[in-house]
Amino acid sequence: MNAAFNLAKNEYEDLVGALNIMADFLEGVARKGNISFSKRRFLMQYDCMLQYSLMQLAVSDASLDIDELYFIKDITIYSDFIDYINHEYQTNISWQTIWNSNEGEISSFLHNIRFEMDKIKDEFCAAFAFYDYLDEENDCLEMIKNKTLLILAHLSCVDGNLSPKEENSVKNNYIVDILMGIQNEIQHYTKNAQNPKNAPCEDGSLKSLYKNKVKKN
Repeated sequence: MNAAFNLAKNEYEDLVGALNIMADFLEGVARKGNISFSKRRFLMQYDCMLQYSLMQLAVSDASLDIDELYFIKDITIYSDFIDYINHEYQTNISWQTIWNSNEGEISSFLHNIRFEMDKIKDEFCAAFAFYDYLDEENDCLEMIKNKTLLILAHLSCVDGNLSPKEENSVKNNYIVDILMGIQNEIQHYTKNAQNPKNAPCEDGSLKSLYKNKVKKN
């Protein structure tokens, strides 16, 4: 596992380095606008969604390898999606619980907690897209897409066999929903900038902060 994991870890560290820069900026903007934003929560959200996506990929070929499990467990820094689910559902599962389960049970588990991942996704995408829209020098969406897909690709190589099902899963993974969510939010901000009076928003959100910024300018 080491070679594939080390390559993935390098991609991950580059990515979360960029996410840290984004989060620092968002915290500053939110502070000036008296809006709640947590840098740690932002980073934790990505970690949870990444592990969820990796687990989805790992069981797509109906064969979860122990090295794949360690890869998923050890790749993140800021959060662990098993801990998050335990907190949200008051459960007491562990990575050993995952290993002791068959692939069908794991797939059902992932399906059942999809709702919790979607809540994380919506908040993360709104914050990420807000920054990406304002950053005229860097294509942040392309960055997160490339880095995350590379991490998934490295996981696919851990067991030494990239099956057709795994290859298809990379293309239809939950991470695709995240990327689409960011893209949709960017389109929202673009529309908002062009027609600020037409785009609905909620008070106390990054969307409302941006809308007010557009109006003032």
